[in-house]
Amino acid sequence: MAAAVQTQETLRTGYRKKTEIEKIAERNKSAAKIIICVGLLLLAVVAMAAYAADLQQENNKLESDNKLIQAEIDSLNKQINDATNIETVRRIATKKLGMVQPDESNYITIKDSKTKDYNLASTIKKEAYD
Repeated sequence: MAAAVQTQETLRTGYRKKTEIEKIAERNKSAAKIIICVGLLLLAVVAMAAYAADLQQENNKLESDNKLIQAEIDSLNKQINDATNIETVRRIATKKLGMVQPDESNYITIKDSKTKDYNLASTIKKEAYD
């Protein structure tokens, strides 16, 4: 008889009352959905942390490489400064290349000549051998 009353009530109202078991089942479904969402969020956080750790490791390696390259640049700059030092250039010029500092005995003066048949080459040759 109770089932008949419930069926008549369902026909009148358009829905039937939920039993306690159905209510508990719905709560369990909601709880399961929440647990699944929280689990997915935690997995996403773990994946992002792993990715961040990977990026940090790569960043540390690049910083180490940059320090090595900067040390090499500094070393090369020091070598350039040492090689272009005026004393180093003077020493190499005199000892290895046989060059000398000019003085009155090792340069040629060219006299100004206003003559018509002035020849620069012959003047230099004459000054060099006289």
